[in-house]
Amino acid sequence: MWRSLVAGAVLVVPIALTLPSTVRKDVDAIREHRRIGAVQAEVVPPFAFAGFRNVPLLLGIRQRVPEDSSIAFVPPGGAAARRIYVQTGWVRWAAFAIAPRVVVSGARAPWVVLVGRTPGEAGVRARRAWRYGEDWLLRL
Repeated sequence: MWRSLVAGAVLVVPIALTLPSTVRKDVDAIREHRRIGAVQAEVVPPFAFAGFRNVPLLLGIRQRVPEDSSIAFVPPGGAAARRIYVQTGWVRWAAFAIAPRVVVSGARAPWVVLVGRTPGEAGVRARRAWRYGEDWLLRL
């Protein structure tokens, strides 16, 4: 009898303690997504990536980059940082949201997204540049 009560308490208590915050987060997400349009709904990540949800950047890529083109995401740091960044969930979502454009790991793509820095800071000369928050879309 006591074992059943203890087992029930062990299962129910964590759920009871986390349920209010879970419901609050779900309500906040519903409110946030209620305000976006149909086009934005296609590019808003289904969950928050830590520190990065640049929806205007994705919309800008869809608007400016031709569908048969490739694009590179270049974070601060060297080749190792670029390789790790391209493997993150955010870039995988970005690749899905901007398809059929192809995300490549090299900086030789005709289109480049500079992550968290300006073209001047990166030492990059571009034909055209558009700013989206802290990130830049460049046409090389």
